[in-house]
Order: sequence, then C-alpha cells, then structure tokens
Amino acid sequence: MKQQLKTLFFVLFCLLVSISNTLAAERVPLWGASFYGMTLNEVLASVPHAQSTPSNDTPPPADHNLQALAMLDSIEISGETFKGWFMFNNGKLNEVILTLVPKLNDTTGAYSEYIKALYTHYVMLLTAKYGEPISQSWQDFAPSNMHFWNTQWVVNSTNIDLTVEKTQLEISYGAQYAEALKNL
Repeated sequence: MKQQLKTLFFVLFCLLVSISNTLAAERVPLWGASFYGMTLNEVLASVPHAQSTPSNDTPPPADHNLQALAMLDSIEISGETFKGWFMFNNGKLNEVILTLVPKLNDTTGAYSEYIKALYTHYVMLLTAKYGEPISQSWQDFAPSNMHFWNTQWVVNSTNIDLTVEKTQLEISYGAQYAEALKNL
C-alpha cells in the first residue's frame, strides 16, 4: 500500500509539472510584464503607468488588423525617451511597439547621423540581452536621407525587431512565429 501511494504521488507530481510547463509555454513574453494574448484590462493592471490610448493620440503605423488600445507616455531606455504602444487584435495583445521620441526634430544630415548612432547603440544593447540577431538589413535612399534598417532577434517564441523606417526608430516585441513554432 505504501509503495502504491508513493507511485500515485509521483504520477500526480509529474502530471502537475507537465501541466504547469504547458501553461507557462503558452505565455509568450513580449515587453516588460506583458504577454501575448493579454486583454486590455490585464495590460492596464500589470504594466505600471499603462493607460488606455486617448482618441487624439496617433499610434505608429502597424498591421491594419492591430489597434493601439493602451500606451505608455514616456519610457527611458539608455538615456533616450520612448513612447510605448500596446497593439491588440480581436481584444488580445499581439505586439508592443516602443517608438523613439527624438531629441532632434529635423531630417538633415545631423538627424540622420543621430538616428544611425542610436540604431547602432540599440543593436549592441539588444545583442547583449538576446544574443546574436537572426537577420539584419540596411537600405539607404539618397539624396532624401530616407532609411530602412532592420535587425531581428528571436528568443523562444518572442521576436524582437529594431527598425528605422524613414526617420522613425522603433523596437517591437511580438509573437510573429508563436503559432508556427507550436506546430514544430
């Protein structure tokens, strides 16, 4: 009887560990305390200073299926100020986008060098945190000083993109590959 009880407890323990690992695996971390699939109320409750997006605020361009339902006015990252956008699809958190609030407000060569220096700095920081990127691309369009630069990291089911498009620098945290990775 004692041996059967030990076996039963062992089986129950293994089952609980398996269930908790499965549940943890389904929670894909995005940025800060946010996870893929959270509701607006969960984001507002778990992310300090997050607020519903006012109707007069303009979020960054995104996939047409996404809506910026929550935001952070000001986040300091390595001496620079960013604005945070929590992007939802069908009421579930899909992506977090951090957009740089630039210190310079022109599109001259000085601004271009400023953005390039910041991009290089954040590539270094994100590489230190997440390891080597899985892809990098640089496109510059002269004489207009327009850029499209992108570096991407993937950590478990979270993809992190550092992008400069035209003159806007942003860091996005998404679960672009989450569904595909579940099927592997």
